[in-house]
Amino acid sequence: MAQAAVGPPHNPNNDLEMANAPDDSVSSMRFCPSDTLDYLVVGAWDQTTRVYNVDPMSGQSEQKMVFPMDAPVLDVAWHADCSKVFAAGCNKQTHMFDLGTGQSMPVAMHDQPIKTIRYLTEPGLLMSCGWDRMVKFWDLRSPNCINQLQLAERVYAADAVYPMAVVATADRHVNLIDLRQPSADWRQETSLKYQTRCVAVFPQANGYAIGSIEGRVAVNYPEFAADDKRNFSFKCHRLNEGRLNDGQTRDDVYAVNSIVFHPTYGTFATTGSDGCFFFWDKDSRQRLKPFNRANQPIPCSSFNGAGNVFAYAVSYDWSRGIDGASNQRPHLLLHSVRPDEIRPKPAPAAQPPSYLKSGGRR
Repeated sequence: MAQAAVGPPHNPNNDLEMANAPDDSVSSMRFCPSDTLDYLVVGAWDQTTRVYNVDPMSGQSEQKMVFPMDAPVLDVAWHADCSKVFAAGCNKQTHMFDLGTGQSMPVAMHDQPIKTIRYLTEPGLLMSCGWDRMVKFWDLRSPNCINQLQLAERVYAADAVYPMAVVATADRHVNLIDLRQPSADWRQETSLKYQTRCVAVFPQANGYAIGSIEGRVAVNYPEFAADDKRNFSFKCHRLNEGRLNDGQTRDDVYAVNSIVFHPTYGTFATTGSDGCFFFWDKDSRQRLKPFNRANQPIPCSSFNGAGNVFAYAVSYDWSRGIDGASNQRPHLLLHSVRPDEIRPKPAPAAQPPSYLKSGGRR
């Protein structure tokens, strides 16, 4: 997966492009939870769920299966054994597709579109979160949900790493759920001032990162007070457009569309409506690696189980409504991740006071 300096406008980092991309905007993607199998499932607005087999050594990929849906797909997930995929969306249902038989069956239902799904490996349950303000838990052996939580607003983003689930809603609140005893008794307003776009739980399940439409990410450890210095936010996915007449710097601000953690190092990637993706280290509070900007947004991304492939989609994300739509087709790209790009770095050394730098006295 060698790279050249600059590629075409949709692929300026010259990453390897996958064939048979969806025909409409890509909404979600996820590698299977295995460090030996590299299956990638992709959901899209063309009402399909596609499964690809990726070779991390050569970077080549092939479309393994296509499962049609009767409405746009908003999220996808894997069963723990990688033999089944789940797809949920605007038809208010989650379907489970068997990769061995090609058969499908509905396994979760809501009264409104389902925004996010996660398969919880340790309890063996499917969690579905919808615009009907419900979080539901499903045992795949039963047609009825075994537990459900009523939230105050529609779910915009959710993630789970046992035993923690984090559900972000339309009112800029975050609901923290203990999956060992699911309840909706912990609710807190985010430190971000604008609408939540994405959330990701730390691999250690001791905190989470949340992104907003204002190009900002907040890192939160619930066990610490909100004003604890370990909880912080930072700007990203902003383009400096120069200076205005009054001398002030102007930034164009873009939504943070996805946050995904690396399976080995615990560092993470963000993608945005600006067409950029970056690698970050939350512990040293550094940007590890910037990449060239594509000519379309990047709505979603995923690391494979071994952490040596970063998949991402370049397609319109509807962040600018119908006026921003174009006839450009979506693209699926694979970036070969080098350890030096994603490995944590030591925190920068504290700088001495300026009077010491100049040799003067305080």
